[in-house]
Order: sequence, then structure tokens, then C-alpha cells
Amino acid sequence: MIKTSMTRCIQCTRCIRYLSLVSGDDEFTLGGRGMYTEISAYIYKYLYNELSANIIDLCPVGALTSMPYAFKGRP
Repeated sequence: MIKTSMTRCIQCTRCIRYLSLVSGDDEFTLGGRGMYTEISAYIYKYLYNELSANIIDLCPVGALTSMPYAFKGRP
């Protein structure tokens, strides 16, 4: 349910810190080195936690958006 647009990501690691500290899962990580660094999920790992949808509101630049409401006006 989370659509990623990693061209917008500024690697602030808010989503990684939230998932590891609040929900207790290490599902996101920083991958790559230097200018090729990007935030991604582990291989074959999905966000099944009930608190994982909160990272959509946490992202300051909109790199993580809700898939059903991506780029639409709020109802």
C-alpha cells in the first residue's frame, strides 16, 4: 500500500528510525554507497506491521506516498 518514489528521497532516514524504534521492525535499510545510496526494503520483506502506514505522513518530501491516493486530492 506504500508507493515509493526514490528520486525524491533525501535520505533523512526518518522512516528507518521510525520502523526500528517505534514498531520494532527492521524492514527498511540504506543500501548502496555514496551517491547510489537509497532506502529500500530487504529482499522478500514487506511492510506487514500495523504501524507501517504512518511512514507516509512522516516523509518530509513525499518519497513515500499512499498507493491508492497517490497524487490525488484528499477527499
